[in-house]
Amino acid sequence: MKERWTYVPDLFGVLFAAGLVNVQLTVLAFPLAIAVALVTAAIRIVGIPFLAPIVVGYVEIVRTTPLLLHLFFVFYVLPLFGLVLDAWPAAVLTFALHFGAYLSEVFRAAHTSISTGVLEAATVLGLRGATRVRRITIPVAIRVAFPPTANTLIEAFRSTPVVALVAVPDILFAALSYIRANPGTSIVPLGIVALFFCVTCIPTTMLLRRLERRWRVG
Repeated sequence: MKERWTYVPDLFGVLFAAGLVNVQLTVLAFPLAIAVALVTAAIRIVGIPFLAPIVVGYVEIVRTTPLLLHLFFVFYVLPLFGLVLDAWPAAVLTFALHFGAYLSEVFRAAHTSISTGVLEAATVLGLRGATRVRRITIPVAIRVAFPPTANTLIEAFRSTPVVALVAVPDILFAALSYIRANPGTSIVPLGIVALFFCVTCIPTTMLLRRLERRWRVG
């Protein structure tokens, strides 16, 4: 019985090493998602003709369709139009566009949440134009947007295992590969995957909540 479990420590090392792929995907894709969101939110706020309706359509379509469908579209459908991406860039692009749509709505809502009274008070204090944006609009909008942005970050990281379905060698891909090679061992690899996300998401969530309380808008 003891020999039966001797593989577990080595499997821990292999799967947690593969989990770094999930971390790397989040670290690469989430800043791109923020960039996409800032641009698209600005287009909607300013109301640029022709572009604003396109952005609205993009946001609504992405938010009402599954992430996995987006991944398959980028990986399998775009090559039909001449754009062939390997699994890794396809995953990064999919996550950037998918979560960029969610963050776009977050940033737009954060901007519109700034009350007229605050803006009028800034005007009374002599803050106008770029100065008002820099000292009032942006700081307030960041504080309002921080909690949903933090939640989206955690959701993005928890969603990364879907990339195993296009053969990105992440932690789930490694676990499934082990299970296929060693039938009857599924509970241990999948349990390690669950543990990996627990030990990464729980401390990160606690840190983000602490920052949220510190930056909370009063």
